[in-house]
Amino acid sequence: MINKEIKKYLKLMRPGLTGPICNTLACLGPPLHLLLSISDGDTSKLRVTSIMSIFTISLMFVIWYFYAKQNKWYRKYKGRLKTLFYYEITGEPSIYTDAIKAMRDLSFKEREDRIQQLLDLMEM
Repeated sequence: MINKEIKKYLKLMRPGLTGPICNTLACLGPPLHLLLSISDGDTSKLRVTSIMSIFTISLMFVIWYFYAKQNKWYRKYKGRLKTLFYYEITGEPSIYTDAIKAMRDLSFKEREDRIQQLLDLMEM
């Protein structure tokens, strides 16, 4: 039950591709119109079409830049979002958060010993 809620929240936080793709398709209109008007030999509105093409191409790059930035942020903080959503849903800290905090307090040698003990138990 709780895992379904967490997955639902994570799905809401994940950046979608539909917005950037639709904006890209809309921004391709002026550059394609510029190419078609040049190939037809119609140069009556070349200056306006060129300015609009430059503007929409730069807008397209900005849109994709922010999509990549959001996607990178999502992949980086996905684990922290899970614990945050768990705390938000249940009102209690996650079991994994307590285990991670306990491991951070140990020295490197103590961590190695614990891992070795776990490996020994698995071999039995």
